[in-house]
Amino acid sequence: MQIETTAAPPSAALLDRLAAHPTTAPTDHALRHSQLDGPDAIATDRRDRDRAAHMLLHLDDPTQVLRLGIDHLAHELGTPRADAGLVDEREAEYVPVIVGADSGGERRAIATTPLPNHHPVLRQVWTAPGSVSFDRVRGNRHLGTLEPVFDGLGTTAMLASPIRHRGVGLGLLCLDESGGRRAFTAAEHRRVDRFVDRHLAPLLDASLRRHARRRVRLSAAETDAVRLLADGNSYAEIARMLGKSVRTIDNQLRAARSKAGVHNAIDLLRWWKDAHITEETTHAD
Repeated sequence: MQIETTAAPPSAALLDRLAAHPTTAPTDHALRHSQLDGPDAIATDRRDRDRAAHMLLHLDDPTQVLRLGIDHLAHELGTPRADAGLVDEREAEYVPVIVGADSGGERRAIATTPLPNHHPVLRQVWTAPGSVSFDRVRGNRHLGTLEPVFDGLGTTAMLASPIRHRGVGLGLLCLDESGGRRAFTAAEHRRVDRFVDRHLAPLLDASLRRHARRRVRLSAAETDAVRLLADGNSYAEIARMLGKSVRTIDNQLRAARSKAGVHNAIDLLRWWKDAHITEETTHAD
């Protein structure tokens, strides 16, 4: 089975929320240890670890991390289709990252269908402690106004799950059956929950936060201070070059660290090297 992404990146609202509430991101070494090499990781399913290793290679692209994750789950559960989206749960619409899957030798693409994010069914998934399933779509009153939408997409049963890390909702995923009614088993729910909690959610969180940090806006003064620091200058040398006090430079670099979600100069310079900085010149320095 192959799944191919045919739609879009994380929502701007989700990236803005993550950028506004930065946390210290784990290093690549720490991520690899937690996902692959550590004692907790070794105790997990080998197939899950193999897929996590593949996802680690694509941390600069959250959409690719998500694609690899749902491809894995669709294969493990044998569902012909899957879709997922990376959005802020407070947004008005949930727009999936649409994927298609081979089914009966033919590729079927799910249409890009925005859904009302505050619909009771989506709220049920967003707030669930784990995956939830709907073993029948057509005629299912619990789906309410979404029943004809899913039925029109050819979905006959589905298993959906929130993607949440440390209490923060990052998105939703849905594994779709299109060949008739299907009763998802408790073991299948545990299979999805284990992979989402152990691998997909933490790797997506790390990837999204990397992506969000590239959207950080430093003031022109903060940008100048960080650029000179990256050139190897001391605080005193930067102050002399810019005609400012050392205290002012210290405050500007502290502000830059806060915006970047890092706690020391080394991590700030690592972020500066990796990020695409957008200078914000409209604010007074």
